[in-house]
Amino acid sequence: MKERNRFCVYIHSRKSDGKVFYVGKGLAKRSRNTITRSAYWKRIVAKHGLVVSILKHSMPEQEAFELESFLISEIGRENLCNMTDGGEGLAGHIFTESHRAKIAAGLRTGAWLSCLHCGTAFWRKKNEITKGLAKYCSKKCYQVAQVGAPKVGRGSPLAAIEAAAKARKSQVDCKRGHPLSGENLFLTSLGGRGCKECRKIHKAAYLERLK
Repeated sequence: MKERNRFCVYIHSRKSDGKVFYVGKGLAKRSRNTITRSAYWKRIVAKHGLVVSILKHSMPEQEAFELESFLISEIGRENLCNMTDGGEGLAGHIFTESHRAKIAAGLRTGAWLSCLHCGTAFWRKKNEITKGLAKYCSKKCYQVAQVGAPKVGRGSPLAAIEAAAKARKSQVDCKRGHPLSGENLFLTSLGGRGCKECRKIHKAAYLERLK
């Protein structure tokens, strides 16, 4: 595997009910790390258990950042224990509005698919689907399938992601009770919905920490 294509995007779900509570990006071993996590993350796992699902393997870092941000926007950060909106790590890099719009459009023209070998849900862009890269989530699954190895069912997180995104879009109020409509509603560059009042609170708390 090439060095630049060594990243993955993964989700953590509650074992008790399958609800997605964290979206992450990193190397494959990072998805299984339970030590360097926030106290909030650890409380959820202690109470509900943990299921790790890697959505897409062998990605360039830039593409992994974009998919991570898109999923957090779709599910809603208020429904996750992620501390940020994702996409961190490109130090000093600022996307232009046209570039952000292009990224969002490219992500929305793809589709969620299910790996024919392991059952893992994975994302493919439209141009990748057109090229026929829509059967397996990774090169490893493709190679194993070609030699007729037995399938290993890992369970698909697709339903959990769709349920979380649907619940997010049907919300009429944010977690603090502010209406997600009218002048208090704003849309992110990736099409997600946000609360202006909560954004003010987050900004004020951030500025307070800088003092």
